[in-house]
Amino acid sequence: MPSAKPTAATKTAPAKPATKASDTAVVQVTPLETAPPLASVAKADTQASSPPAQATRGPMIALILPIGTKALGMPAEAIKEGFNAAVTARPETDLPIRVYPTNEQTDDLLFNYKQALDEGASVVVGPLTKPAITTLANSGLVSVPTLVLNTPDAGTVLPGQMFAFGLSAEAEARQVARGAYGGTQTRALVISIDTPLNRRIALAFSEEWRQLGGNIEADFQLGSQATFSRLRDTIERIRPELVFLALDPRRARQARPYIGYGMPAYATSQVHNGMMNAPVNRDLLGVQFVDMPWLTDKGNELVGLYPVSTQKLTADLDRLYAMGIDAYRIAAKMAKGEVPASFEGVTGHIELKRQQFLRTATMTSFGSDSVQ
Repeated sequence: MPSAKPTAATKTAPAKPATKASDTAVVQVTPLETAPPLASVAKADTQASSPPAQATRGPMIALILPIGTKALGMPAEAIKEGFNAAVTARPETDLPIRVYPTNEQTDDLLFNYKQALDEGASVVVGPLTKPAITTLANSGLVSVPTLVLNTPDAGTVLPGQMFAFGLSAEAEARQVARGAYGGTQTRALVISIDTPLNRRIALAFSEEWRQLGGNIEADFQLGSQATFSRLRDTIERIRPELVFLALDPRRARQARPYIGYGMPAYATSQVHNGMMNAPVNRDLLGVQFVDMPWLTDKGNELVGLYPVSTQKLTADLDRLYAMGIDAYRIAAKMAKGEVPASFEGVTGHIELKRQQFLRTATMTSFGSDSVQ
């Protein structure tokens, strides 16, 4: 499917015809419905599955998430809660929503996807993990608009009806590089820790920075307490014009005194613990970072349209809650036969490019009066 033009909604052909409002459940007055549990998920046959007799058939939006799993249960619940909040606060389609819990292993994922299709799904939202997305993309089953909730692995070819929407840390790092690069500040120091996520964030910033014409003077990894003193020595020796922090809030707070408060410092949303101007973050005053309006602009009119979670969420889970809100808004458009080319979301400005909904976050800083 060719990418949509950014000025108008793209039409797509739903596999099921739209039904009248009188023929469907009114989603704003009912909670998300969960599909009946499978008799034996482990033995499920993905090729032959007549829907259970008690299953409700008819056009609906299917939400396929790893609900209840040990590793991904909490993120999945946060997305589902945000999705449900959007359904309740601002319903944009009369189609009911049905939840299909899955462990995202191949057999279980494909069984649930096929079950959702057999039971009338007009749109599918999920799965969540990159391996599950690759599995579904290669399955040959995708026949209705399907919104997967992560960035596909490089080399994964999305079928024409599959679209991706995720909160990419690497995309944020590249956005920060573009925002920080001004032609006059070209010499950067990257500070990170040795974890897979932080390495990916640091690499994404470095690659984008070099493409813009800048230089990475050093890639410094923090470890033991002794490395903090070496960090100060490194900064005095190479004299960078700015630093990029691929660090979590605690490490960033620890590193800032060794960097110096006059040194321009940039980071992704990873540095933001959701408590913008709390005393605990005083060492981060002035650090510039990107994050979604949901967490940085509580006075935003769009953000105010949706309720906050009823649970006490960490910043990371709150971002997934907001992602659930925007995922519903995309899915509701798809249910009407449209794929939105661009729109303002609670997670940022969202634009469709080559079947991926790319997000531009808000650049702000600790101590900014505009950040709530």
